[in-house]
Amino acid sequence: MHWEPITVLICYAMETIVIGGFNVFKMVAVYWFGVAEEDSRYVAPGFSSIPFFIIAYSFLVFFQLTSFFAVIDVINQEHQITVFGAIRQFMDDETTYLACTAFVVFNAYSFVTEFILTKEYRKKMLRDQMTEPLPRVIFLQIVVTAAGFIYLKTGSNLAVLAGFSAIKIIAEIVLKNYTVSELLSSE
Repeated sequence: MHWEPITVLICYAMETIVIGGFNVFKMVAVYWFGVAEEDSRYVAPGFSSIPFFIIAYSFLVFFQLTSFFAVIDVINQEHQITVFGAIRQFMDDETTYLACTAFVVFNAYSFVTEFILTKEYRKKMLRDQMTEPLPRVIFLQIVVTAAGFIYLKTGSNLAVLAGFSAIKIIAEIVLKNYTVSELLSSE
């Protein structure tokens, strides 16, 4: 694989969409089989939470991709490549399809083995499921943006790819074990 940092960053930016898509499936399962909401002040009531999540998450994805492409635009100005050229390069590379397919397969496997088969959906409330992907996605946004800036400053493909991969893997392992409320609590 002869990937440039831009290609890897685009792949990980696309992972945000995959994460949100699977969270919609999780929300449907929690809506039908999960713990009833005790207090609906914090979330749109019932099934309307799902369209609410889709709209709110779409804004998050829009913000992520907008800021990400702004960083790519700065990078590409130095290398005389347009943003559309970077996307075209991304789409023409068969290995990027493999990476995106791997994101879908990994998230599907996780959805089945860690959510459906364990009946995790029976233990959750809809509002908790709605916010579950946020720490992972927000951290991913920060890392993708930081990697772009590191590349801007160093110009080193290896530094960006190695650093980005290591930070992301560690974050995935750590954040997978916490909910938003656990991360925000002071205890």
